[in-house]
Amino acid sequence: MKILFSNKIFFDQKYGGISRYFTTVFDSLIKRNISFKVIAPIYKNIYLKNLNNLYKKGIFLPRYPLNLNLERLNNYISNKFINNYDYNIIHDTYFSEHLLSIKNKKKIITVHDTIHEQFVQYYDSKRIIQDRQKIFENTDEIICVSNSTKEDLLDIYKIPEKKVNVIYHGSDHLDQIEVDKKKIESQFVDKICKSFLLYVGKRHRYKNYELLVNAFAKSKVLKDNFHIIFFGGETVSKAEMKFYSALGINKKIFHLNGPDHILKYLYSNAQVMVSTSNYEGFGLNILEAIRLGCRVLAKDIKVFREIFGNKVNYFQDLDELQNYLEKLNYQKNENSPNIQVIKDFNWSKTTDETLKIYKK
Repeated sequence: MKILFSNKIFFDQKYGGISRYFTTVFDSLIKRNISFKVIAPIYKNIYLKNLNNLYKKGIFLPRYPLNLNLERLNNYISNKFINNYDYNIIHDTYFSEHLLSIKNKKKIITVHDTIHEQFVQYYDSKRIIQDRQKIFENTDEIICVSNSTKEDLLDIYKIPEKKVNVIYHGSDHLDQIEVDKKKIESQFVDKICKSFLLYVGKRHRYKNYELLVNAFAKSKVLKDNFHIIFFGGETVSKAEMKFYSALGINKKIFHLNGPDHILKYLYSNAQVMVSTSNYEGFGLNILEAIRLGCRVLAKDIKVFREIFGNKVNYFQDLDELQNYLEKLNYQKNENSPNIQVIKDFNWSKTTDETLKIYKK
């Protein structure tokens, strides 16, 4: 059994949950001596950059314009490589239409959510559904990251349920990351405070980050006792800074980016991590936080109830969010890892279940 992985997510994404998912599975495949190769002629992904060259074909470029002609060239070269390899399975990393012309290999795709199909106010959902329907018809097996995602997928697309599988993410990818607390605190001395609320990932559209900002701005208790740290996601815009200034809290909000040791530090020292998202396919950042003993407060949505049950606290609206956050001033965060999460969500288990699909 030999597996190829397509270039798409590594061409598009410098950091992110989907590319982390794949590169963490790669590490587990290496430990099992499974033969695989990532075909990524041009890529900017930091996680893939750290993968041994034996397992990838391509050149790392830290930055390049995301234009259609460059992407077409990348896909053309990818198909040339794929057709020349005798590997018998290709795992699509993110809806690669150029793979439709590949006929001599079994195809697998992982679906992480159906955001683009459901949020018609933000995306060209009709066209996306038409394009992805063709991909699903030419795919042998589909992996969904949650039962909620599977339900949504089957509701939108004409897909035989028998070829749709559910495999959860792992949570142990930050375990071996070393954190130099003093170094990080000196590096961000003007941005990391003793008590802070943490938000991880993208902020706009359905992510609904404004809910946290508005709840914070309304509360004297929160403004007097906490800061907000946004980690990752989009580059902070002038419009966002104007938004903070209009609320009078621009000096209470900080934006950070960086490698995993900074993220791990933030999880381990935050008073709480807040997720305001109206929809997710899984919620890897919540799993990371729980694993590291960080208290989590999340918008009450279907998938979070499925994955996390009573391991996190939920809110329905701005008032509930504000009320819960205000109570934090009187609660101590013990930062004790959740043993059940450590047991139930690990990448070895994810890889074992993925290998069953490959063998199938």
